[in-house]
Amino acid sequence: MKKIINSLFFKATLFCSMFVAFHTVLLAQGATVEVNGQDVGSWFGRNWMWIAGVIVLLLIIILAGGSSRRNSRTTVVTDRNGEVRRTTTTTSEVE
Repeated sequence: MKKIINSLFFKATLFCSMFVAFHTVLLAQGATVEVNGQDVGSWFGRNWMWIAGVIVLLLIIILAGGSSRRNSRTTVVTDRNGEVRRTTTTTSEVE
């Protein structure tokens, strides 16, 4: 029961924070920003920001996707006296 309550609390907190962030973005769209009397404009209109964002996204995907995980499994065979007769280690890569 405690997991359900924690899960609901987490979901409610996440929903409220997303709602506040979305509402803030909607209110900010109507504002105009001027620096030294010139309209700054929106970041949507700046192509270099889109290109930089795509490059950063590609770097993150390449660096995160290049790592591979390995699982190793060791089997130890002993006799009745407890002495080790054979040890086998198997390594496999997980994607």
